[in-house]
Amino acid sequence: MKNSDILLDVIGDIDTGLIPVLNGSVKKAKIVVVKRFLVAVTCAAAVITGAVLMPRNNKTARYDSYALSSELPMDYNSACFVINVNAPEEVVGWADYVFVARVDEELRTEYDKIRINEKGTMNGMPYTYYRVKVVENIKGSLKTNEPIELFKHGGVNIDGKSISVLEGDEMLETGKYYIIIASAERDGRLGQGTPNSNIRLGISDTDMLENCAEYIAYKDYVKNEIPFERERFHSVYEESST
Repeated sequence: MKNSDILLDVIGDIDTGLIPVLNGSVKKAKIVVVKRFLVAVTCAAAVITGAVLMPRNNKTARYDSYALSSELPMDYNSACFVINVNAPEEVVGWADYVFVARVDEELRTEYDKIRINEKGTMNGMPYTYYRVKVVENIKGSLKTNEPIELFKHGGVNIDGKSISVLEGDEMLETGKYYIIIASAERDGRLGQGTPNSNIRLGISDTDMLENCAEYIAYKDYVKNEIPFERERFHSVYEESST
């Protein structure tokens, strides 16, 4: 699947900072903020031409996408963002939550904006869902030590023959610890939509966390974050304030 064959969620629920893929040549990580709706509509018009759209999420599958990422071709999708995704202080400033978590299970891959192109090939944008357990909150207050659901942009494509991820991103490995940078969607889901939003930790137990360099660094990034003004929502997994 080529970049030009992928239809992103241009006017949908994904509020994690992604401005849709424009083409395979887009390389800049930081752009001047523009009216997102107009950019999205222009992009959508270019991609939808000649395609038949189908209802969203009418197909799901289950994979071990991390294991398959060493076996299947990778489709790296370029995108433009309203923040510098290579500056941790900006990435955490955009996010609603920064936390340490263990990935317990890859649950499913859902496909949004499924379409059939002029060649009769079915395409769709993959979103991969995981069950994770929050060990410690660095920013925000999510429930700890109980299963919660997290989705990320990308995953095994609908034909099962390749994996789509954003440039600079990777799939999550079950059983490993990460610093997760995520935002709440309008409907309360917890999601990731930018590269550099999961930082793998070289620890096998939470007792090792205090001396973990990445953990120490991200506590400092959050302390010195560069906030981004945008509409924000609350995850259904937030700790109750009562």
